[in-house]
Amino acid sequence: SMYNEAAEEVDKILSDKTITEKERSLLQKKRVVILQNMHAGAVPFSAFEEKWGAGSAVIGIYNRINSLIVSDKKENRLFLYNISEGKRSDNNLPFTDGIDPKKLISFNISNDEHDIFATVETDDGSMIYHRRYDLSRNRWLEWESPSFAQKGKINSFANILSDGEHLLYVSNRDNTTGTDIYITRRINESEWELPEKVSNINTNLDELSLYIHPDGETVFFSSNGRGGSGGFDLFSGKLSSVNGVFRIDEIINIQQINTYRNEIYPVYAAYN
Repeated sequence: SMYNEAAEEVDKILSDKTITEKERSLLQKKRVVILQNMHAGAVPFSAFEEKWGAGSAVIGIYNRINSLIVSDKKENRLFLYNISEGKRSDNNLPFTDGIDPKKLISFNISNDEHDIFATVETDDGSMIYHRRYDLSRNRWLEWESPSFAQKGKINSFANILSDGEHLLYVSNRDNTTGTDIYITRRINESEWELPEKVSNINTNLDELSLYIHPDGETVFFSSNGRGGSGGFDLFSGKLSSVNGVFRIDEIINIQQINTYRNEIYPVYAAYN
């Protein structure tokens, strides 16, 4: 019904003969996207805001229990939203203490649940923090900023791969090419190799909002350097490696989602 109402509103504007040809073209594209979402059964973000409260945002996924991790900006706390059951849970997340929910941008949990990576908003960018579970002492250690995130004002959207050894993230550590997607390898529990740009994905503009599906190979990201519907669009691709060299291929513009506005934040997807 929300999409029906949206389509009707667009039709009303299109019937106005005073709008420019550029405005008409953009609105017609938007109408196509609305109709595609109706067919796909997609849920507009505002619908979740009505359920969760204004300012709430998905920042990650807790795949073991098939739940989205949501930041409630108004009440300054985190909660879980079970995807299969469509239910909100306000159970405490013990590993999130020490982080301000209002400043959280993304949250990533390793497959073995022994590593947590949080992206936190700063005054002039973003920073990644890492928290590790110490099995020998049976407790979570303190948050620390890993070595790979020490260069550049923007370091965000850290995703530890299923091997528990490699990590993808976004950074502007090379200030000549905007924000790019990098990979680094863990040397030991607290040290990391010098990051390198991932092959075949970065452009001369910005790549942002990285998320890796639990299948370990499907990558979602946002970019304004690949054309598309306008501004930032969301894309998907396939991650692979040969002899330790990682690349992302089969890059596709997710046309069912993208509009002439900016699509910046990632798509979070889980196993059913």
